[in-house]
Amino acid sequence: MIEDAILRSTTIERKKANGDSRADASQDADFEAFQQMLPQLLREHKGEYALIINQQVVCIDADESALLEYAYTEFPDKDGLIQPIQESLPIFDMGGAANLAE
Repeated sequence: MIEDAILRSTTIERKKANGDSRADASQDADFEAFQQMLPQLLREHKGEYALIINQQVVCIDADESALLEYAYTEFPDKDGLIQPIQESLPIFDMGGAANLAE
């Protein structure tokens, strides 16, 4: 699960480093669309994962790894977002600069 998030983040960062600002804008738009759809998704798919591409939910699955594989297979040239359908979003501590001082 964390490995998948790192892989998605790494892909986005690589695109940004290569000057592809569309990756960032696309992710932001997809996340905003997900937030707007979240109440409906929670009623029907709580605890599952949504794949969002171009501000549309294209697939929902209970298995995040299977959804990631589907995204890479079916949409290899598209930027997308995989989000857990839950009331609060997970927060990952990436061990930033604040942890270095300790």
